[in-house]
Amino acid sequence: MKSNFKYVCVIAIFVLSIIVKLLAKSAGAPAHSTGAPGELTCSNSTCHAGKTAVLNIGSGVTSISFEDSLNKFVAGKKYIVNVSISQDSLTKYGFQATALNDFEEGYGEISLKDSKKTLIHPPEKTEFLDRMYVDQSTNGNTFTSRKANWQFYWIAPDEIKGPVTFYVAYVAGNGDKANTGDYVYTNKLTVKPVNLKVEEKYSYDTKKMELK
Repeated sequence: MKSNFKYVCVIAIFVLSIIVKLLAKSAGAPAHSTGAPGELTCSNSTCHAGKTAVLNIGSGVTSISFEDSLNKFVAGKKYIVNVSISQDSLTKYGFQATALNDFEEGYGEISLKDSKKTLIHPPEKTEFLDRMYVDQSTNGNTFTSRKANWQFYWIAPDEIKGPVTFYVAYVAGNGDKANTGDYVYTNKLTVKPVNLKVEEKYSYDTKKMELK
């Protein structure tokens, strides 16, 4: 009787681990998967594999747009960032985004605009503790229109350290719950502060060179 109970427990744990992995995939990639400096993407981690997962080889179309049409920001102001992806015949999509300055530091604050379709993913490595990540949620990975669109807020920092770059990785999936047959893409958008003067830019670039 005890041996049967132990066998049932082992099976239950195995099944639960598979369910957890599937839910983790549908609710966003592991942190640090945006393709930003020092990070992987789902094409070179264990998330998605196979020849279609080679980075940026598919027919998918990705975009990132900033609320200010001139791609400028003011210190302390909240902006909407819009990311989207489309690919013929696919309806399962995912993304992960982060915002960095030119020193490769987390820059500003990311917050949710739609808590049903997106979630905040905390960093998992000590070298990236200053970075914030936003992903699709389990309710935000299926789009019958064959085009996915998500929005999130970015709050500009009070202390300006040059421009911000949004790094985004996308997945276009076939929905078979396996890690093959899916496509992985990356994109990025740089937005500059409106009050970055010529002399400030020169000083900033000099500091950047010294840090390097």
